[in-house]
Amino acid sequence: MTVTAERGPEPLDDIAASVSILTREQIERLPAQDLSELIEFLPGFHTYFRESFGGPPPIMTSRGFFGGGEAEYVQLRIDGVPVQDVETGVVDWRRIRAADIERIEALRGPASSLYGDTALGGVIQVFTKSGVAAGRAASVSASGGSFGTAATDLSYGFGKDSFEGRASGTYFHTGGYRDHNSEERGILGFTTSGALAGGKWSVDASGSRDLREDPGALERDLFERDDTFSDPVYRYDHTDTDRARLALTFQKETGAVPFQVTLFTGARHADILRTLLEAPEISNRTLRDLHASASGGSAEGQKSFELFGRAGVVRLGTELAHETLHTNYKFVDDQGIEGPLVSSEDGSRNDTAFFLTGDWALSPRLRLSGGVRWDHIADDFDLALSGDNFNAVPYAEVHEAWSPRGGINVRLGDLNRAPVALYFQYSKSFKAPTLDQLFDPHPFDDFQGGTFTISNPNLVPETATNYEIGASQQANKWQWEVLAYRMSVQDEIDFDPATFTYKNIGQSLHRGVEASARVALGVVSPFVSYAWTRVEAGTGEHQGKQLKNIPEQLVRAGLSVNLPFGISAEAVWTWMADRWLDDDNLFPLGDTSVVDLRLLKNFGNLGVRVDLANLTNAHYSQYGYALASFVTGGQVPYYYPGSRLAARIGIDWKN
Repeated sequence: MTVTAERGPEPLDDIAASVSILTREQIERLPAQDLSELIEFLPGFHTYFRESFGGPPPIMTSRGFFGGGEAEYVQLRIDGVPVQDVETGVVDWRRIRAADIERIEALRGPASSLYGDTALGGVIQVFTKSGVAAGRAASVSASGGSFGTAATDLSYGFGKDSFEGRASGTYFHTGGYRDHNSEERGILGFTTSGALAGGKWSVDASGSRDLREDPGALERDLFERDDTFSDPVYRYDHTDTDRARLALTFQKETGAVPFQVTLFTGARHADILRTLLEAPEISNRTLRDLHASASGGSAEGQKSFELFGRAGVVRLGTELAHETLHTNYKFVDDQGIEGPLVSSEDGSRNDTAFFLTGDWALSPRLRLSGGVRWDHIADDFDLALSGDNFNAVPYAEVHEAWSPRGGINVRLGDLNRAPVALYFQYSKSFKAPTLDQLFDPHPFDDFQGGTFTISNPNLVPETATNYEIGASQQANKWQWEVLAYRMSVQDEIDFDPATFTYKNIGQSLHRGVEASARVALGVVSPFVSYAWTRVEAGTGEHQGKQLKNIPEQLVRAGLSVNLPFGISAEAVWTWMADRWLDDDNLFPLGDTSVVDLRLLKNFGNLGVRVDLANLTNAHYSQYGYALASFVTGGQVPYYYPGSRLAARIGIDWKN
């Protein structure tokens, strides 16, 4: 099996890293309707709020990194183009529909030497469906289920004389599994490609509109009494977002120097009305009017070589990105009425990167790989705050980072009969502060007639040093993998309640073991994955304690079964344990056990599927936080409930 984890096609068992794959066949069998649900079935990754039945936007965790929806540590690339929000790096994982995905590749662990910033926890690459080589093809999917959830996916593909294209559209709606939790989304997409000068060009365009209500967190007593409730303090919270995206690629896979050039641009406008609790007794409600854009491109080529009679390949490339952000903030009162403009920001981020990566096969059994990347990130922002009488204050920050890596891969056993691949990898990675962590002018009332912000323009990038060792085997009837890693992080960024601002809090140690296996036994295919993730603060009062909201143990096990009458079933059990909603480890989140099921039956070109999520109707919290009370002086825990039992039935037709 060939993967592109190292920015070029390589056999899976030659990679000195942990890579997971979901094929189109697997995607169709899984109880999932969008990317956020699919990622849950990739070993080593976990998605909070993955269900398409409401809740906040999905939050990704990997290798003990948790951004809480305010930052992202896993990079998403769609057909090779990075996709994330400018101000936070956060990804809208639900916006990518399963019906549009041909294949998913996931690279776990630090990958800054290949993909730069936001790849500290890993990289997920989505390869979308294209047109047809010749003729026409159409598909229609419709589904409905619990909480007023309904979705329709349409696509039409065509092809003729080395030219092909595909158009798609999606409409989605849910009332949500909690009060004040509805969501409505529309997506249009178009892709086309053709032959040119011995290579291939492609154009990918998409646009979407998303309207979402936010039910907020629940204080412990409310959570235990009724987890479908939404505290009235959040009754106005909502996000309305418009997005547009365009990417152009030219690729030539033959010749002395195969190469690829990509250009992309995108724009986003969002109105975000959000309520934050400063303490259980004090709320902060603002309306954010946000305009963001991102443009850039990449160019990379590769050259094969022979050294001492052994073949190798070198890849050299550059990536450029220009991001702009403009924000206005207004306070909103308890009646939902907007006040005057309080603060604003206007600025840009420019990222320039060069990378070199390569591999060298010393023998059929031994392969060396390595690379290095240099990133130059320059921020230029003007902030205007009410306390400054709206006189813009300029800020300029420059961050640079070198990200090297090296690895060795050894194949043991009979090379013609599924050898065991053993690898070791060393790498250094980095994560730059987000624009919101640096410059966000979100106003908080100081109760003295002024305002303050929690952003900190003095933040420096997080850096990580990672050591990883693993073994895997890929055979026709089975596959397995086991690995262990140790990663030390310097200058980790988090919110500091003592100073009520973002801060480089010091050091943390990430250690873990990940294992997965799948066996094909005729009509039955069992699979299992396990992740032990221990993340401890290395300094300060929380030293030695598990960081909040990171499950120390995560098990995912299931069965793919071909039943009588042509029915296929996919049952998945997920268990999480040893989680805390605070860094003091005072409030455990409790063990969580969730079962999901998909039943699928095909009638020629027509397929019928039934999805059951949280089959046992488990009552659990996705994650949480704790706030200090000014009244009692103690800590008050807050929880974000997960969805209870939910059902969805769908019909898929394709010619």
